[in-house]
Amino acid sequence: MSPANGEDMPQRRSTRVVRASTRAAAAAASSTKNRPTATSNRPTVTSAARQSSTDQLTNGVTNGVSHEIPAGPKMKPFMPDNLKLLLVDDWEKITKGELVAYLPSPTPVSNFLHDYETWATASHQRVRSDTPDSDSDRAISDMKEVISGIKDLFNSALGRALLYREERRQYIYFRHNYLGAQASDYYGCEHLLRLLVSLPEMISRANMERDVIVKTRRELVPMIVWLSDRIDVYLSTGYTRDLWNEDVPGVRVGTCSIVTSSSEVQE
Repeated sequence: MSPANGEDMPQRRSTRVVRASTRAAAAAASSTKNRPTATSNRPTVTSAARQSSTDQLTNGVTNGVSHEIPAGPKMKPFMPDNLKLLLVDDWEKITKGELVAYLPSPTPVSNFLHDYETWATASHQRVRSDTPDSDSDRAISDMKEVISGIKDLFNSALGRALLYREERRQYIYFRHNYLGAQASDYYGCEHLLRLLVSLPEMISRANMERDVIVKTRRELVPMIVWLSDRIDVYLSTGYTRDLWNEDVPGVRVGTCSIVTSSSEVQE
């Protein structure tokens, strides 16, 4: 391989990840079109029901229906228990407590991804200093590509598939008053968790290449564990009352269906 071709390899790999992220975002949008709407008459969530909800969350089952996913490579979901419970608590506060997360988040998704990339890069560099190896450089490159792809996917998918009905007005206000702003610079890791738990289904629907799926899972697992160990830093944003009561014409958003049906929280 010529030096020129070698220099082009990281760019080609990065392009594949971005292209895959775009397909995943499109798949996320299409997967929400025909889903039943959320009911407003939800019963009280019991401990047993909460566990049932987290199980369905992790298995990608929404609205009490297991979606048919086209044949192709699949990524096995991974989510620590404390993050699963946080997802359900987030759902309860928004759909039952009539709250929304503070915006802008003091620890937005872009900050978290930057902090994790800095930490992971330093970790790889320490390994490289002990045992000089080109594999360490490749690992750093792969990690940065996946993080970049996750950020792009979050920005693309937030308004299409990661918001609950009760958050729509807040999002419309955000879009109307912060033209051109990236969602990852304003929304926090509560919303990133919704993407991460939905990612296996998105990837399956997008029919990504197997090596991209393997790389993505390899890089995501340590990132999720890192976040799980730092909940107090990145997942303590707080909530406020929904004060965004005015609709803004011309702005259309999708609906998050991670946990939306009363059948998911019944005993």
